[in-house]
Amino acid sequence: MVSWTGFFGILNGVVLLFLSLVHFYWATGKVRGFEAALPTTPEGDPLIKPTRRDCVVVGAGLLLFSLFYLFSLGEAISFIPPGIRVVVGWGIPLIFLLRAIGEFRYVGFFKSINSTPFARRDTRLYSPLCVFIAVVGFMAEWLKNS
Repeated sequence: MVSWTGFFGILNGVVLLFLSLVHFYWATGKVRGFEAALPTTPEGDPLIKPTRRDCVVVGAGLLLFSLFYLFSLGEAISFIPPGIRVVVGWGIPLIFLLRAIGEFRYVGFFKSINSTPFARRDTRLYSPLCVFIAVVGFMAEWLKNS
């Protein structure tokens, strides 16, 4: 039977694995959903223009986060010093919590530009997903250390 810590680890691992695969899909040049995930100005101009390499880097980071959660269920990451495991274990959900809070203009729950299609999707999907990943990650770490 899987513990709650294991359940939360698997849950975050699978979600992050899916997100990494989406970024690798975009890195192949496929565009389905790509533009919908980019913040824009109210005039519709993209704020960032990620390259294929950018998609690979983000996908690789998300894959590493996923593997951290999936492999932390056993002793597979025992080669990583315990202090680093703790920092990474708390750092991953913190990154997603900060993403959900945003930069107060175009991204996150506290953005001031709310009229763009991205802003609406960010409020309904992207930021809540980041909160979900953060809460699940914090729960996994808290249960692991209690």
